[in-house]
Amino acid sequence: MPHRIDVMSVERITSPSGQKEASWNLEKRIKCYYVPRRATIRVSPTSEETEKIMLFVSPDAPIDFRTRLENLTDRKGNTFAHLEDKKFEVISMNHFSGYGGKPHHIQVIIETVIE
Repeated sequence: MPHRIDVMSVERITSPSGQKEASWNLEKRIKCYYVPRRATIRVSPTSEETEKIMLFVSPDAPIDFRTRLENLTDRKGNTFAHLEDKKFEVISMNHFSGYGGKPHHIQVIIETVIE
């Protein structure tokens, strides 16, 4: 798989004021295959749909709906210009089996995080 992406896991910490905050830490850098799905489009003057991307990853990748993904790069380590400094969250995961029922790959659809 020619692309790489960082998988970030969340850790809940309590601030000095007593509020719970999310701290995102790098869990693992994994190999993936990047397929552009949809660019950000403005639906009306007051709303827009965010960018969606499809990734294919190995079945042992530590991805679930609680992780965030960022820093998508190509084989040489170059970041895609339109994806620089964007964070993504998982919105769909499909597991595919190979011959004999063994897990072959996971199709992951990710969307830009709006904070």
